[in-house]
Amino acid sequence: MKKRITIKEIAEIAGVNISTVSRVLNPDSGGRVGREQREKIIAICDKLNYRPRVAAKGCAQNKTFKIGLILGAIERDLCNSSFALYIRGVCSILQKHGYNLAILWVGETQYTQAEEVKNFLMSDTADGYILGAPLLEEQTLDAFRNSGRPILSFNNNWEGFFPGFMSVETDQNPAASRIWKAMPQELYSQVLFFGPEGDNTLFKAAAIEKYIPSGIFLEKLLFPLEHPRQSEFYAYWLARNNIAANWEKVIRKKVIWCSSDMSAFGVCDELQSKGLQVGKDIFVIGYGNTEKKCPFPGTEPYLSTIEPLWEEAGYTSARLILDAIKNPSDDLPHKKIESSYICRKSFPFDVQLK
Repeated sequence: MKKRITIKEIAEIAGVNISTVSRVLNPDSGGRVGREQREKIIAICDKLNYRPRVAAKGCAQNKTFKIGLILGAIERDLCNSSFALYIRGVCSILQKHGYNLAILWVGETQYTQAEEVKNFLMSDTADGYILGAPLLEEQTLDAFRNSGRPILSFNNNWEGFFPGFMSVETDQNPAASRIWKAMPQELYSQVLFFGPEGDNTLFKAAAIEKYIPSGIFLEKLLFPLEHPRQSEFYAYWLARNNIAANWEKVIRKKVIWCSSDMSAFGVCDELQSKGLQVGKDIFVIGYGNTEKKCPFPGTEPYLSTIEPLWEEAGYTSARLILDAIKNPSDDLPHKKIESSYICRKSFPFDVQLK
């Protein structure tokens, strides 16, 4: 086996100190070295296939250089296109600063989740952790609080309910407000909110109701999930089936406001299969801007939707947790990423913003 070259040998070839090579290869300090010398050292490292070993670097600085992403419903989360963008946002910032993201699964029951969380924290698996708010529960709160590691809760729909933790959440209120302002008044009483049963759907409905015009009641049609952890793609078929099963109720409405784009796609296809033209005979609104993230070949995006900006939430999450590692503080920021409304053909109404 070929002997691995060392940083000392790189320094000797470049005619510089070991500390200079180390500084060049550290994303946080590379800019302190002159451009010509930096490029020379990087060229030597590339030619000799050298980069510092993370494990050795971690031992020297008493860090793992990992951020743990703790997931419970891993099969659902990793099939979600929006969450994939969140992960991309997190990774893009972490990797620029010499960190890697470690995905950690904590099982399916509250008991196994609590035990796995404790194991991760007690074994110092990572230098900080990102997790969803549902994992901050009675069985795990003390373990997280006593870990001595930065903990960040993402998409915390219960803002302020768990003191002592940083949080980042996507806020759909601005988009919901804009949609109501854009909607013709004659449609106010003709809106049906549609989606699977569950806390996430009810949270979205609550944001919509917050800006509903006075005197208007938002009717809801919620359908049961056969399994609470089914992927977002299965929502398409559930939506089609439930629109067909509740056709008499649906046909009395003019706007179907869906809890996700995948449900909205199912709604659109079922409506069109029955001869209705979406965007003229009946209007549909989604959530997620999936057509931008996963474009369908040869088609133009048509679904009006809410863009929750999950990738931007990923950037923010990574920056907050890295800052907490570098500069420990009692300050625990709570950041909101404001959503935007994307107007397309399925609901072709918008309002000019000042």
